[in-house]
Amino acid sequence: MDNSKKPIHRSFQLTPDSELAVSSSPGSLRKALAFAVVQVVPLLTVGALLLDRGVVFRHLIVATLGFWCFALLVCVRHQANPSRLNIYLVKYGFWGWFLLVCLIANLLQIIERVVLVGAGCVAG
Repeated sequence: MDNSKKPIHRSFQLTPDSELAVSSSPGSLRKALAFAVVQVVPLLTVGALLLDRGVVFRHLIVATLGFWCFALLVCVRHQANPSRLNIYLVKYGFWGWFLLVCLIANLLQIIERVVLVGAGCVAG
């Protein structure tokens, strides 16, 4: 008796082969870019409306520019066959960019304060 696995006849399959291929894919870069736009636009709007002399809005602008350069690079380099990680980074990568920009900006402010206090320009 032959124990090799025989293909299932198409009449016994519950879903067509084309539906199986679509359901197992993690998504497309186009959907990830649309999701990113839906995240970024309201954040920029709220950031512009804050009354903090534009501090948060400047951080958002820098993070947005960095993120879209990164997203463009991912789309150009992995256009034909994006991995799950690429799609995840395009979808949710803005939050990492924003966190990185805020941390760097705060570190630069601390360094500036230390240098100015050390030089005697500003009272500690």
